[in-house]
Amino acid sequence: MLLAFFFCTLLLATTVHSAPAIDNDIESTCNAQIDHYSQCTARVESVDGCTSAILNFTGTPSAKCSGINYLWAQPANNLTMIIETPYTQERQTYRIVFANNYLIELVTNAYQIINNEEINVTTHTSTLTLNSDSSFQVVVKFETPAESTISAIVVRYEVAKS
Repeated sequence: MLLAFFFCTLLLATTVHSAPAIDNDIESTCNAQIDHYSQCTARVESVDGCTSAILNFTGTPSAKCSGINYLWAQPANNLTMIIETPYTQERQTYRIVFANNYLIELVTNAYQIINNEEINVTTHTSTLTLNSDSSFQVVVKFETPAESTISAIVVRYEVAKS
């Protein structure tokens, strides 16, 4: 009886504490999950195991906002935002002004992606301003440490006409 108890305990402990091997060199891309509180306010997160989340505003109610206030929950690794605004539909240039005071201490790097090229735009000023590209979008990638203990990051921006 004691031997059976020991075997069951060992089997359970092995099952509970075993984890699948994950190759950290392989980037797992997924669409960010979004839970809207209102049209321009939401909670954003990625599924477990996703190392590079994409939040695409194309054709969404968020593309009609003149500013957003998002809570990026459980940030780890990357969040790429493909931002469209009312100016995108009008094919007019604009700029996005991020409230950088929310990002400055928690995001290790910020990149604007133009023509598939990542341009480091990391700054320690109070705002981060990015101009729309030739597709009338702003594509920005935020990086956080892979082993982040941060519970959430506020991502807030305003849209301004160029």
